[in-house]
Amino acid sequence: MSSPRSRGYRRQLEAGLYATRYERASPREKEYLQVMASLAVGGRARTGQIAAAPGRGLAELSPIRDRLIRKGVVWASAPGELAFSVPGFSEYVSSRR
Repeated sequence: MSSPRSRGYRRQLEAGLYATRYERASPREKEYLQVMASLAVGGRARTGQIAAAPGRGLAELSPIRDRLIRKGVVWASAPGELAFSVPGFSEYVSSRR
């Protein structure tokens, strides 16, 4: 169970850091983040699975992935794998549905 203090910190993160990162994303980037969040385990997801979920290819989604990396929202944590750059961001994105 979380304390009132931890809930307060969480609200600050959501209103500041998380919201800023999410709102800077284009509609297609937000769609990518939503798919990634739905597949993420421990804040990480396989790029092939992200591409397969909306029925698109890796090449089609590569520019979106690259923009999100440049914006600092995700990072390539391993070959073929992306991770959210901020802990807890996956849950925030999932709550935006």
